[in-house]
Amino acid sequence: MPMSTDAATNLSRNVLALRRGRNLSQASLATLAGIPRSTIAHIESGAGNPSLANLARLSAALGVGIEELLA
Repeated sequence: MPMSTDAATNLSRNVLALRRGRNLSQASLATLAGIPRSTIAHIESGAGNPSLANLARLSAALGVGIEELLA
C-alpha cells in the first residue's frame, strides 16, 4: 500500500532539512544509514515508500525518532 501523500511529503521535507542541517550529502547520509544513495534521493523527491527497516536506519543515522521523520 502506498504512503499517503501527506506522510510522503512530510518525510521528504524532514529528511532533506535534517540532512542539510547536519551538512551531509546524500551519499554521506546513505553511508551512515547503510542504504543506497538512490533511496535517499527517492525519499527526498517525495516519491519514496521506504520500508520500516530503512526508516529505522535513516532515523538512527540522523539521530531522530521515526516519528520526527514523519511529523
